Amino acid sequence: MDHSSGSVGQYFNFMRQSIPGLEVGGTLYLRGTNVRTGVSGEVVVWGATNGGTLGDAHGRFNMNPVKPSPGQWMSGDVLVVHV
Repeated sequence: MDHSSGSVGQYFNFMRQSIPGLEVGGTLYLRGTNVRTGVSGEVVVWGATNGGTLGDAHGRFNMNPVKPSPGQWMSGDVLVVHV
């Protein structure tokens, strides 16, 4: 939930291997839902931490249709990826 930008809860952190095909330093665009909030939209994930203290990758909503903003993600949140 932390990031080098300082925007608390705008980004989520996770273990890169939990998303197949996400390479170290890579970028993927997915459709997903935050189970806690029920909010769904396009998510961008990166195979690097960028300041995150947990995990080895991070992501956020990507404006389609959900605008990324602080407070969207909390520790323990689960992202369900739609295939």
